[in-house]
Amino acid sequence: MKVSFNKEDLSYAVNVVHSVVNPQSSLPILSNILISAEISGEVEFIASDLETCVRCIINGDVADAGKLTVPASKLLDIVRVVPEDAVEMEQEENRLKIQCQNSTYRLAVMPPEEFPSWPEIEPVTSFKLSQEGLKRAIGKILFAIPLREPRRVLLGGLFRLKDSRLICVGTDGKRLGYVETEVSDITGEAENESIVPQKVLSELSHILSAEGEVVIHFGERQIAFDLGRVKIITSKIEGAYPEFQLVIPKEFKHIVKVSRDVLLEAIRRAAIISEEKTHAVMFKFQPEQALLSAMSYDVGSYEGTMPVEYKGEEVEVAFNHKFLQEIVRAVDEDEVLIKIKSNEEPIIFNGEGKTDYFFLVMPITLIEPQEASLSEEEEEEVEAEEDEELEPEDEDEEMS
Repeated sequence: MKVSFNKEDLSYAVNVVHSVVNPQSSLPILSNILISAEISGEVEFIASDLETCVRCIINGDVADAGKLTVPASKLLDIVRVVPEDAVEMEQEENRLKIQCQNSTYRLAVMPPEEFPSWPEIEPVTSFKLSQEGLKRAIGKILFAIPLREPRRVLLGGLFRLKDSRLICVGTDGKRLGYVETEVSDITGEAENESIVPQKVLSELSHILSAEGEVVIHFGERQIAFDLGRVKIITSKIEGAYPEFQLVIPKEFKHIVKVSRDVLLEAIRRAAIISEEKTHAVMFKFQPEQALLSAMSYDVGSYEGTMPVEYKGEEVEVAFNHKFLQEIVRAVDEDEVLIKIKSNEEPIIFNGEGKTDYFFLVMPITLIEPQEASLSEEEEEEVEAEEDEELEPEDEDEEMS
């Protein structure tokens, strides 16, 4: 194999596929990237961890066609540091020579025959949407998907096709993101769903652009994302996704409107003094203003105000400021609506005038003053119930 690349194209391909590589795999070949060069000028880069496979095709000046595998991490390091110039690759028996200006590397290669074959998916449902639409949807659920969680179904985002719309949901049991996106060219089953691993959604969020389309295929055990020169196939997370609809309040007693930027700044100020275990910030909503407070017994306290549009009776709510900042950052609009049924039930956030998405967060349970007047020994045992799970309005029903 002998091929020359534009550095920008090579860097793009290596970065796209590298994210799937598992350097701790018990199979050494999975630490490598498979590179296949065709005399036509197309060069294919593939990486796999057996659960997920990523392929990226770029153009190169191919003098000799060929196929080999090289260590992914070393190739990425090289591509990052070589000058902005043509990068030449040439196979020399069991080495790959990489040359750019006055730098030359020779990497050990492994036989391409040992690399896993590209999986084939038989679609049950296929549909198309804009890359921009999918990128926006992923951005509104990704923050709510946990990296570690005993309930495996929560380690991914729900992709549900229904009524010609793609519904995407992510939750960790304490916060939730929900968004709907229009799709087109549906073939196969009109209603279907898959749970997509968090790792794949994270990678897609970096690859998707503001232009172009993506075709999504739901298979029996796999889901594929076809962006044209990039394709990702991954195993679905098996299991039933929680009935998240049960925890969404149907009516609200208090609705507060506040500037997104004002709210973010107010949260950041209060967060400096918040208690490290609960990250609690107290909001007391009053007509035309909100009082914010935070306290840490070891550090001190904070009190501040921010303007809001609200005319109802006073209501006090405590939030985890980290959850709150992630939610507010995911709002696109200048004004945020905060919808409250009570300070003990899930609270809804969304952009003003928007009905295609919302965020839900569980407030931190407030401790009554008389409960706080405990002995020193008892006080050490009292903690805000930050880890309280989302519970349906009907106590007999649970997200399971």
